[in-house]
Amino acid sequence: MLIHEVAKHFGITADTVRYYEKQGLLTQKHVRRRTNGYREYTEAALERIRLIRLGQIANFSLAELRSGIELWESGLSDERKAEIWHQQLKRLDKQLEGLQESRSFIMNKLQQLQSCDKA
Repeated sequence: MLIHEVAKHFGITADTVRYYEKQGLLTQKHVRRRTNGYREYTEAALERIRLIRLGQIANFSLAELRSGIELWESGLSDERKAEIWHQQLKRLDKQLEGLQESRSFIMNKLQQLQSCDKA
């Protein structure tokens, strides 16, 4: 898949894909050069970009994602990997709690405004 196809697939720009490369998030395993110099992205690249995008949605920085990926690929035991996933779930659960609290606050304010409109 070429860079513009990858970018379109994920709703990002080609510059963003190149930036992921510059940040070391995509390696030779993910990107190959054609004889004409064009980048060709592997299925592994698509999976990695999906991971990056999901990580960003969960408010992980690219540096955190890179260090997590490096740690993950360093040959950790399954036990240690499970610990890491549990830590990430806890982090996401806290974020969800905060989002729910924020949503409830906004809903309450909307209900108050609607009550004022009816009075």
